[in-house]
Amino acid sequence: MSPYEDQLVCHRREKAVDTLEDARILFERKRYFSAVNRMYYACFYEVTALMIKDNFQSSKHTGVKSFFMQQYIKTGKVPSEWGAFFTEIFKYRQDSDYKDFIKFEEQAVTEWLAKTQGFIQVLEKLF
Repeated sequence: MSPYEDQLVCHRREKAVDTLEDARILFERKRYFSAVNRMYYACFYEVTALMIKDNFQSSKHTGVKSFFMQQYIKTGKVPSEWGAFFTEIFKYRQDSDYKDFIKFEEQAVTEWLAKTQGFIQVLEKLF
């Protein structure tokens, strides 16, 4: 990787951690829709850091998800439960942003927040 790419990987990983912290703050304020959005983006930034490391590009969220599934889940580098979670949190983010009358329960959001932290911790080991 070039020095720029190294910096970009570090930046995306830091952004993932910062965005997870934003999700925690929003959760504490019971802003569940926004917290779910930030949880997804924390995962997204960590996966895009992997993409840069692996010299892969995508301009779409579905491309990022597909990359992760093909390169990390199907190969066994990351346990399949984390692929399922990334798919799940992507769906919840879509629902929170685009659907009306969606309600997230505190217990579910609590679990997703813990899983988001676990997701980032698992991916951190790949760097």
